[in-house]
Amino acid sequence: MEPIEIVHENGIATVLMNRPEKLNSLTEGMFVSMTKAISQASADTDIGAVVVAGVGKAFSAGADIQGYVDGGLDAFVHFQRLGRALNNAITSAAVPIIAVVDGFALGGGFEIALACDFIVAGPSARFGLPEVRLGLLPGGGGTQRLPRIVGRQLAKKLLFTGGMLDAASALDAGIVLTVADDPIASAKSLAAQFMQWPRRTLATIKQVVNETTLLEVGMAVEHQALVALYQSPEGQEGIRAFVEKRQPQFAAHILSEEKGR
Repeated sequence: MEPIEIVHENGIATVLMNRPEKLNSLTEGMFVSMTKAISQASADTDIGAVVVAGVGKAFSAGADIQGYVDGGLDAFVHFQRLGRALNNAITSAAVPIIAVVDGFALGGGFEIALACDFIVAGPSARFGLPEVRLGLLPGGGGTQRLPRIVGRQLAKKLLFTGGMLDAASALDAGIVLTVADDPIASAKSLAAQFMQWPRRTLATIKQVVNETTLLEVGMAVEHQALVALYQSPEGQEGIRAFVEKRQPQFAAHILSEEKGR
């Protein structure tokens, strides 16, 4: 089996981690393939959203630790860089990315989910950063993204103990957007809601949210982004449609503009 599988359907690219016999533990090849798939989906104007999921009983149980043993310092550093490159590709992608977690999302697997815009969980989902049990810390953004979502105390508890949250607890903590019996279907339904709006507008909103930390900086970036969108074809169409009391014609307008470049 290939380390990942990619399916395109109704404007949604589904990227599946495909090592079910290893609980989709992460390898260099998976990082590289997933980064390429995310980057291609982001550049494809026919794709409006991406769903990331795992084949089998886990989203991903994290890094294949055997590689930590077989390699050395250079190999370890290289592996970590590949993981961060994937998460950076997710956060910088021009389309919404939804993680579907059913089963374990641990370590690097959890960090991939945290990098996504949304997490939709199945009832069996379990989330954790167990690196402390290896004498390590999460290297793919776990120490940075998790506190921003759940607050410092809960984040430190999970980081310090290597403990796990079930789906209901993750929902309460704000990690998960929703818990569904059929999380893939729920994620695709969510993606369809986003895809009715201009791709450029969603990409700009995502960039502003992801790239700002201080309120003063965020407000300045938000203003600049709003001015840019106001001047864009989508912004002008949306404004005109509101004033003219009609539905905006976004999709065809965007595709014709983007395809003509």
